[in-house]
Amino acid sequence: MRNMVRPLSQLVTLRSIEGQVWWCWVWGGPEREGLEFEPIVPMEKIGEVAHRLRNVVSLADV
Repeated sequence: MRNMVRPLSQLVTLRSIEGQVWWCWVWGGPEREGLEFEPIVPMEKIGEVAHRLRNVVSLADV
């Protein structure tokens, strides 16, 4: 089953929001005009953003 599934990925970036640096999801695609940035957590919460990213791109055991 794993050989039939494309590798999953999700771009995140750092952005300044109201004077504070945040990790943000980067969303884009043919349905969107340009890129959209969704704040996740402040920059210093690297463990939290790593946990959330892993949850988004991981596959449930099959």
